[in-house]
Amino acid sequence: QHRSDIGDSIGANVNAPFGQATIIYAEWARTHRKALGALAQNSDVHTSTVQQWSTGLRFTSDLRITLGLEWQYNGAGLSRDEWSDMWQFASTTGAARALADAGRSSDPLSRNSMMISLLWERFGHRDAELNCFLRRNQTDHSRLGWCEWRYKGTDDEWSLSISRADGQARSEFAAIAQRWSMAMRWRHYW
Repeated sequence: QHRSDIGDSIGANVNAPFGQATIIYAEWARTHRKALGALAQNSDVHTSTVQQWSTGLRFTSDLRITLGLEWQYNGAGLSRDEWSDMWQFASTTGAARALADAGRSSDPLSRNSMMISLLWERFGHRDAELNCFLRRNQTDHSRLGWCEWRYKGTDDEWSLSISRADGQARSEFAAIAQRWSMAMRWRHYW
């Protein structure tokens, strides 16, 4: 992939079935990112080459329930030492710069994070599903949980979602302004 803002990136994805219901996978990328610790210190930061990878598994049952477990590594993310020292004393502007940059790239703030996911098709009705995830920053121990129930009718789609962010001050998910949020949505298709 080539992007004008970060240059060339390369990556690979390998997956393999394990029995009839489980898939094991690994993804790797060599890309260019700004170090989030340097962004938090408000220094003039240039992109550098970093490694990013994830590994995990997905299991699907006969009841159409898919469970997933994934570990992510972000080479540009904050290390444990950076989180416990520099990050705690970074200015609000610097912390916001680092969080915004990670968000734009959909990258975790820390070097290591975990995610557990659930997709339950036909949850409560043939045309409904439940989709949930729990993300945990392994460095600062903050968490973000989210669940959504969605019903897909012929011309309409209804959904109800709820999320909760939890963590110490200055952690990745404690930076979210609202700890709890709830949303209801209705879409009509013409």
